[in-house]
This record gives sequence, C-alpha cells and structure tokens, in this order.
Amino acid sequence: MPTITYHHDTETPLTIEFPVGGTLLDASLTHGIPHSHACCGNARCTTCRVRVLDGGSYLAPRTAAEQKVAQEKNWPADIRLACQAKVLGDVKIKQLVLDSVAKNTSVEKCSDVMTGHERSLVVMFCDIANFTGFATQHLPYDVVYLLNRYFKEVCEPILTHQGYIDKYIGDGLMAIFGIEQRDPLENCLQAVQASLQMQTQVAELNKSVVKDFSHEFKIRIGLHYGLVIVGEIGHPSKRQLTVLGDTVNVASRIESVNKEFGTTLLISQDMMEHLENKVNLGRVVKTQLRGQSRTHVLYEITGLTNS
Repeated sequence: MPTITYHHDTETPLTIEFPVGGTLLDASLTHGIPHSHACCGNARCTTCRVRVLDGGSYLAPRTAAEQKVAQEKNWPADIRLACQAKVLGDVKIKQLVLDSVAKNTSVEKCSDVMTGHERSLVVMFCDIANFTGFATQHLPYDVVYLLNRYFKEVCEPILTHQGYIDKYIGDGLMAIFGIEQRDPLENCLQAVQASLQMQTQVAELNKSVVKDFSHEFKIRIGLHYGLVIVGEIGHPSKRQLTVLGDTVNVASRIESVNKEFGTTLLISQDMMEHLENKVNLGRVVKTQLRGQSRTHVLYEITGLTNS
C-alpha cells in the first residue's frame, strides 16, 4: 500500500498508508489530518493545494478541472490540488494552506453552506431616507423604539415572501430571495411583492409615527438578480449565512440612486428580464452606478399586473 509523508516546517514528518486510487485529500481526511478544502473537494478553490517534495511521478496526471486552475494560477508541476491528485505510489508532500482555523474546521463534514457555493438569486437593499436627521433630533431610546417598530413592519413582508434577512446596516437592511427556491421568475416576483407590501406597511406605520413623533418614514428599495457566492462567514463561534459578489454591490447602488431619481423601488435590467408583463412600470432610467463601468437600465416598479 502506498505511503504519504506529510512534511511541516515545525513538526516531525508524518507518514500514513492509503490505498491506490484515492486522492491526497481523501487520505488526509480519512486519517483525521486537518486539510483545508473550502470547495468540498471540487477543484473550485486552491485551499487544499500541496507541494510535492518527492514522488510526483506516483501521482495521477492533473484532471481537466485541476489543469484549469493550475493554468489560471501559473503553477509549476510540483503544486497539486490534493482533492484531484490520486495516489499511485509513495509520495512526500507539504500542505501550503494550513492555519489555526483550518486545524479546527477542515476535518468537519463538508457542506455547501459551510464552504460556499454559487447561486443566482435576488438581492434587496432597503434604506430609510434622511434617517440621520431624524436620529439627531430624538432621544436615543425613542430612536431605538421607532427603529424596531419600523423593522417589524418592513421585515414581515420579506419573511412572508420567502426572503432571508441577511443583515441590518444601521437603519438599512439587506435581504435575499432564492435560498430555498431556484426558479428565477418566482424569486423575482416574491422580491417585488415583498417590496410593494413593505411600502404599504410603512404607510400604515406612518399614521402613528406622524402623530406621536411628528416624523414620516420614507424608504428606498433596490433589487438586483444575479450570481452570488452563498456561504457562512465569520468567526468559527459566530458565523452567519450571507452572500458575496458584484451582484450585492449593484443592488446596493441601485437602492442609492432612488434618491437621485425621486423613486422608491428600482430594479435592474437583469430582474426585468424575468418579469415581463408581470409588473407595472413607472420611470425607466439609464445611469452609471457608482463603482460600475457600464451603464445600467433601471425600472421603477409601481405595482403588479393582473396577468
């Protein structure tokens, strides 16, 4: 049975035995050896990479997936993805990504939520117009009281329409639609329905807020559909499911430009492609969003059609 010897800078080399045909990553995890593998061993990341110190000829040639990564990263022949490199004989290796976090988590059961995966879904940003001015004119406890009342009203439609509240950002929030449902039309419709109901909820809330605090909440909402990375992010003891990527940035910028155009709810062209004949439109605007090189076409949504 082939042997695999692990060399470390500060530790005595460790040698294990593993059957022919298994990968270096399989060998590590089978023997309880911490080995980073952020993509669950699918050649979609580089965290499991190793340097082959000896016996490179006793590893199977790179798979097509590994070759693609190696070319993108311009790796020499002695750098291999452990999740792809199959053992044919005795080899000596050195892990290249191994830190304190990896030691605690890299032998756990791998899952999409923990390691990250790509999905196309809807990202929503919602913000209160001129909230800073309101906060400076009221007592702190009143601000917190009203803000919690506000979040209760605007978050209910999100949850009702299968949305996930990703985070609160001061007086703003970020939500996503599509964690459980993969149908683009359904996710886009749910996000629009939630957005319209949020406006109704705020209008109802304002009846008492104006009376009790002489203030009226006005919200701005931006929606964008696109590819994101979904995963749990943060300290190992307090991780949170979130999404990352340019889609998030675009959604945030769309929400911001409501102020420029005097609108309340704007969606992207990418969302509109899934909502033809399903929504009533107000303004259609072209603009270059901050931090974006291309021009975006944005659509103001005023309601849903009967179709």
